[in-house]
Amino acid sequence: MILKYGEFSHEVGEPSLVISKRPVLSDSGVPVAHIETWTITGMLLASSSSLLDDAIAEMIEAYSVDRQDIALLFTDESDTQHTIENSSTKGGVRIIDGPNFPNGKANEYVNKREYNLTIEAEIPVTQPLTGVVSFTETLTTFGGGPRVAVIERAIGLPIAQTTRRATIYEAIQSGSATGYSGLPAIPGPLFPNAQYDNPRISVVSPKRRGLSFTHYQVSWEYRFRSAFPLSGTPNS
Repeated sequence: MILKYGEFSHEVGEPSLVISKRPVLSDSGVPVAHIETWTITGMLLASSSSLLDDAIAEMIEAYSVDRQDIALLFTDESDTQHTIENSSTKGGVRIIDGPNFPNGKANEYVNKREYNLTIEAEIPVTQPLTGVVSFTETLTTFGGGPRVAVIERAIGLPIAQTTRRATIYEAIQSGSATGYSGLPAIPGPLFPNAQYDNPRISVVSPKRRGLSFTHYQVSWEYRFRSAFPLSGTPNS
């Protein structure tokens, strides 16, 4: 097998590779992406110290640059199932540790050099239904009862007076949602026939992940008035 990062290829069968994944979950526990980690360990070999030094320099230079494709290939250089294309990630393929050289024994750097490094990438889940990271909506209702005014007097306690026996029924529908790869859809008004004002829509800038973005947030507010009670439940 051949491990290739960008244009750099390890010697056939030289490194060991461990691949692990952990999910990135929405508030409801649904995966929106997974973080894939490649832990690479190996031993550089050469017939002389100078050639070994050249091999070390070449590897260090290759892994000094983020956002490269990484792949485990067959010996004929055809693809295996273990490939990460930088363009398919959020924030790019990143070297998060190393290259490290953990062995300081005396025979190191004569004709061999032990190393390890770790690469990580965040890969979005492809199903579109998993794109909403969080969603919350509130429905607030008020009005309908009498309106009471409290009047202060020059002498004595204030007096409460009923100025309206019935008032307008009102409601406010407000909420916010966050999409992983783009702005999520905004729900419509719960009482469209009672809407008396234009909706208020606010958009928050997304989070930067390397050269790309995640967590697109939008919030909304609808206002309603009616001569009759406005009853309902918020979207979920």
